[in-house]
Formats: sequence, structure tokens, C-alpha cells
Amino acid sequence: ANFMRARGTFPPSVRCHDQLRESVDFYLRVCATRVNTRLLASAAATYATFGTCPLSGRAVMAATEAKQTLAILSACGMYDFSGEWACTVGLPAKSGVSGNI
Repeated sequence: ANFMRARGTFPPSVRCHDQLRESVDFYLRVCATRVNTRLLASAAATYATFGTCPLSGRAVMAATEAKQTLAILSACGMYDFSGEWACTVGLPAKSGVSGNI
């Protein structure tokens, strides 16, 4: 985290060690979100329908937001493997530290 701060990764408002700790803590909490296959499938289906949740029928994001997210996932969701994933599988994806795709 100190290396990232030295390279300007964090916003200028993150100046002291406590603020840095808060930022890293938030990141770790986001990475540790607990999900199951039903929730992952629901999220994927919501993006596949351009923002409409299949469970509730409600639009939970604008179609443009869903399209932009899918474009980002197609380009870099699988990190260094993104290009091969796109050519082999052809679907937008995001790998996670848990092993979920």
C-alpha cells in the first residue's frame, strides 16, 4: 500500500497512514464479499439483460452502464488471460481471488 501511495495510485486526499489503512481495509472487504452460485448467476443475468434483474424484473442499472461494464470485462476481466479468453470463450468474464468466474 505504501508503494502504491508513493506511485500516486491513491487520491491526493489519502495523506496519512490511517487514511491509507482505511483504503486498504475497504479494498480487502470488497474482495472478501461472500457470494454463492445463485447470486453470481443473478449478477451475470442482470448484465446479460443490460441491467434488468431477472429475479425482480427491476432495472438496477442503466443499459449504458451494463454495456460499458461488459466492454471492460471483455477487455481486461481475466487480466493477462483476457485476450485468449475472448478468442476461446467469447464471453465477458471477471476472475476473482476466490476462483469464481
